[in-house]
Amino acid sequence: MLLALEPAGTPAHAVRVRLFTFARPRHWMHLNYRPRLTARLAWRDLVASPGCDLTLTRAGEQFQGRHARAPLPGWQSRRLALLDYQLVISHELYWYRRRTLRQSDGELQEEVIASNRFEPN
Repeated sequence: MLLALEPAGTPAHAVRVRLFTFARPRHWMHLNYRPRLTARLAWRDLVASPGCDLTLTRAGEQFQGRHARAPLPGWQSRRLALLDYQLVISHELYWYRRRTLRQSDGELQEEVIASNRFEPN
């Protein structure tokens, strides 16, 4: 999954996050460890997930947002149609929590919590 961040019109000081998945997911596995493959990534390799956008609002020195909706378009092929996604972005921190739930009963199938500290470029 890839996220594209762009300014949101309203509310003021908000960020729109657009969610993309890969057209061929297995080809792009462990992309963060494969810089040569990352360099070849093009728009044709991505599939937009309309209806899955998040709007992050400013909360102090960071932006926070959450998306919890069922079902999310494009996720049915995984038989896991519920996605709970939380994202926090600040000047030097990127934190997210993604929970994937089974559509039939809402049972948790996968949970990923990760963060990364960085210096703005």
